[in-house]
Parts: sequence; structure tokens; C-alpha cells
Amino acid sequence: PRPQPTCQTQTSTLIGKSNESMVLLHGQEATALIDSGSMITTMSESFFRSLPDKPPLQKLDTLLNISVGNGSQLQYLGYVDSHVTVPFISDCCLPVPVLVVPDSHLTMSCPAIIGTNVLRPLRTMLHSGSPGSSIPDEWQLAMDSLDYKSYMVKACSRKPIAVAPYE
Repeated sequence: PRPQPTCQTQTSTLIGKSNESMVLLHGQEATALIDSGSMITTMSESFFRSLPDKPPLQKLDTLLNISVGNGSQLQYLGYVDSHVTVPFISDCCLPVPVLVVPDSHLTMSCPAIIGTNVLRPLRTMLHSGSPGSSIPDEWQLAMDSLDYKSYMVKACSRKPIAVAPYE
């Protein structure tokens, strides 16, 4: 008979390691979730308030309806024109608008989320030969997940078939 997995074994494989890295956000070091599933970059309200050289908090002229993973609307206070510096490219400073979001229990240990509005330009810079050291796993994993790859398959139909993700 095969041994049954223990509760500890099941939970240790159920939850993966968080994809976090240190970044410089508006010149200040912050722990950030490197999130290829997020189209926006955010900073928590307390992180924003702690910035010594605080940029003006801008109101959005139009209401953004941004949904989070569970389908609820993301609350935000506004945005700031900021810049992100990544740890493995010292001479790269990406200008980016960053949404300022209310504090939560999650933002206490990780006050920033780096979304695809940073990941895609960063990937383009890296592919165009920007100098830098090796890319840390958390960044490489996020950038790799942005690649849309197509594969040839053999089908009985004579017409091309498009298969969307998750089909």
C-alpha cells in the first residue's frame, strides 16, 4: 500500500512561495509582489505617506473599474507619477504611474505590486540588449508568463482552429 500524504505534506505543496522582490519605488526600497497577473502597479497608502520626496497624489479624471482576483473592485486613493528601479539593472529607472491603494493586512509586509505596466517594458529592454546581471527567478518567472506561444497541432479539420487559453 502507498503511504498517505500527511496534512503537513499537503499544505506545504498547496501554497507556493510568494513571488516577491526588493525594488526602488520612487527612490525608496520596498518589498514588491512581482505579479504578471496584475496590469497595474500599486503602492500602499502608508508607503506613499512615508516617502520623503512625496509626489503629488493625482485624482483620476475617469473612474477606473479595476477588479481584483475575487471579482471585487479595487479601491484606490489616486495615482502618482513615479519610477521603478529593479535590483538587477542598476542604470534602469522606469517612469510609471502608480495607483495608491488603502492599507490592508497584506500591504504591511509587501507594500507594492509590480504589474505588467512595468514587466512588459522591462522585458523589452532586456531583450533589446540593456546591460545587466543575471535576472532573478521571481522576475524571470513573471516575464516568461507574459509570452504567448502558439503550437502546431494536428486536427481533422482542413480549416485553421484557434484555441483560446483554458480551452
